[in-house]
Amino acid sequence: MILFPASVLAGVLIGYASGGRLRLLARVRLRANWVVGLALAIQIALGALSGRHALAAPCRVPLVLTSDLLVGAWIARNLASRSRGEQAALCAIGFGWLANLVPIAVYGAMPVSSLALRQAGLSGLDVARGHLGKHLLATHAASAAAPWLAFGDWIPLRALGTVVSPGDLLMALGIVAAVAAMMSPRRHEARTYTLSAAQASGTGGR
Repeated sequence: MILFPASVLAGVLIGYASGGRLRLLARVRLRANWVVGLALAIQIALGALSGRHALAAPCRVPLVLTSDLLVGAWIARNLASRSRGEQAALCAIGFGWLANLVPIAVYGAMPVSSLALRQAGLSGLDVARGHLGKHLLATHAASAAAPWLAFGDWIPLRALGTVVSPGDLLMALGIVAAVAAMMSPRRHEARTYTLSAAQASGTGGR
């Protein structure tokens, strides 16, 4: 989804505007990045398969849920070792991820609004034929579970040529905040001070 690369770019621009540097972002060490890579590979595979033929729900749903659970595991793995600003940003990403996971668990796919697709310039996509591998039309969702449709994809972003969910927007804001926070010189100065103090304490103890 183009929203998330755009969020990274926005975070870099905001980071620069607030005095951050891209080289500081390169110093950040996140744990278990292979988990995110695997989740992304699953999403890319789903997108590629959906462009050719419909992917049956017994195959699609476990793959979508696995991808989302991997992202959640990665967030949990990295949360404890971050600064407060980074923790807040990761929590926003986590809540957005959870908001997306709920409708997929309820419906077996992400509900998407046909009106929103038209408003985003995507009227040529035939969701019923599997052109969006992890989606179903919101009108096909069970009426008894209609309240969960609010968590689906119903927000058109015509400038980006996509339709997103409230969870996507929350995740995007979290990505922007995380990138900007990781570029901050204050973050790295505080970390350097903490490490130096710990080393000095260890030396003194010997």
